This record gives sequence, C-alpha cells and structure tokens, in this order.
Amino acid sequence: MSNQTYNHEIIVIGASAGGVEVLLKLMEELPVNFPASIFIVIHVPPEPPSILHEILNRKSKIPVIQAQDGAFIKPGTVYVAQSDKHLLIEQGFIRVIHGPKENRFRPAIDPLFRSAALAYGARVVGVILSGLLDDGTSGLVSIKEVGGLAIVQDPEDAMYASMPQNALKRVAADYVVPMSELADVFKKVVKLPVFPDSVAPKPKRITVETEIVKMEGDLMQKTREIGKPAGLACPECHGALFEIDDPNMLRFRCHVGHAYTAASLQADQSENLEDKIWAAIAALDENAMLLRRMADTYISGDGLTPDELEEQAQKADENSRILRGIIAGQK
Repeated sequence: MSNQTYNHEIIVIGASAGGVEVLLKLMEELPVNFPASIFIVIHVPPEPPSILHEILNRKSKIPVIQAQDGAFIKPGTVYVAQSDKHLLIEQGFIRVIHGPKENRFRPAIDPLFRSAALAYGARVVGVILSGLLDDGTSGLVSIKEVGGLAIVQDPEDAMYASMPQNALKRVAADYVVPMSELADVFKKVVKLPVFPDSVAPKPKRITVETEIVKMEGDLMQKTREIGKPAGLACPECHGALFEIDDPNMLRFRCHVGHAYTAASLQADQSENLEDKIWAAIAALDENAMLLRRMADTYISGDGLTPDELEEQAQKADENSRILRGIIAGQK
C-alpha cells in the first residue's frame, strides 16, 4: 500500500431552487489562492443559454468559467455546467455531453457526482445546497462510498430544504453547515490529507451509470447489468423502466438512459396525470358545447332529440366537474 498522500482537489456542488444566493456568497468568500477545482451543476432551463458563470464571476476572486468539453482541469478554477448538457469529470479533463436526463433535468447533479467519484475517488468533496426533491442524493452516496467527503447545507438555513433533507436521510454528512460557514469549511477540507489506497473498490453501478450517461456501448445491456424490470414506463420516452440495484435508495432507469429517483418519478407521473386530466376536461367541455349547439339547430330526423342531447351535455358537464374536483384535491 502506498503511503503517498493527496489533497481533496475536486469539489462538486449541486443546487436547485434557492442555490444561486448561496453560490454568490461562497464565491465572494473563497480566497484568491484557493487550490481545489470546483464544479457546479444547478438546475436551469434548456433555453436560454445559462449565464450563471458570468454572474458568479462578478463576485469571485478565482476564475469562474463555463465548462467546455475536453478542457483540462485547472486548480483554483470554478467550472459551471452549460444549459441542457451534463457536466462530467474524467481524470484530468472535463466532459460536456447531451446525455439522457436524470431526475427530469439536464444538467443533473447525480451524473457529475458519480463521474467525480469514479475519476478521483477519495479526493472528492460533494456538496448539496438548497433545492427541491432529491437530485444529488444518489451521487453524494457514491462519493461517500469511495471515501470522499460530504457537505450539506443546513436544511433550516436553506431557502428550499428538500434536497438537503433528502441527502441527510441517506448520507452520513461530514459537515452540515449554514450558508455563512460554507467558505470556511471549504478552506478546511482542502487541507485534509487523503490516502486513496485505503479506499474500497468502486461499486459497479457507479461505473455503469456513468457509461450510460456518456451513451457508451449497449445501453439496454448496461441497464440490465445493474437493474431488474420494474413493470413501470418511463415518463420521458415511455420505454420500460428498470429498478436499479442500489441498497441506498429506490431508483429507476430506462433502456435509453433516463433515470429517476422514486420522488422524481412520482413528481413526473403526477404532472403527466394532471396534463391528461386537463385534456379530458377540455374534451368534455367542448363535447357539451357541441351537444348544445346540435340541440339548438335540431332538425327532425337528425337522431337524438334536443332533450336527449341536453341530457348528454349535462353528463359531460358533470364528468368535467368531477375531474376538476380531482385536480383541486391534489393541490
């Protein structure tokens, strides 16, 4: 076993709603000689192109740039994910790819965290900030599995507590801190020594899921290697979902790579169901309007009598009211 020591040279940060404020304060407080490389994924819409790197760079003493595919990793630099592309890390360089969405997002936090764990093992620090649902939890678990450190924003300090709360349910975090203490913890952890040779082998699913995001090889075969049929359909592509062999949390992935935690899958299903209910309401309302128009212009021999047409219109109205009540009950 080698006695060589390393530092925590890679810091990966995941955030969603409420995360920009935290990142701005962090960038403002990190020193000019900060030695580690920082990678940031925050949930952003696919359009327009993200300018988060420009916003953070106004506050930062160290360079903040948008990640570019194939660029070499430099210490003392902050890399921010592009819109609609995953940010991944390999040994010494960056990958920016248009892989399948995870937890309904691209860029997503988990692919970044897993790729960092795969490439740099115990030298990685994973950070979860304010946000909704649980994107990032699975990736933070992967970082801990390979010996890295976990930092989570104190949920009571977060604008949106769901992401920190879900991470803390699954991960024994090394630091749980408010926004005001985050920079001080960063300065501390980069000085802690690391002994990579003492870390257990990386779980197979970390390697396979990283390959899936990069769309390398037979995605169906790779999905079968780490999961079993779940009997559910992918909301994104309607393909079959597989339940991932993950002892830490319930997760799913389809044969083309779309991935979901149970929470994100339920949220997506609920949104799709509501869309379908609204479509049914619109169809029922239009049907009632048409039936009444047919009754108004009735000519003997058209078929149903005006009274019968009105009765059908009232049934359509009643079904529409029932569906509206279902949606109101979900709110």
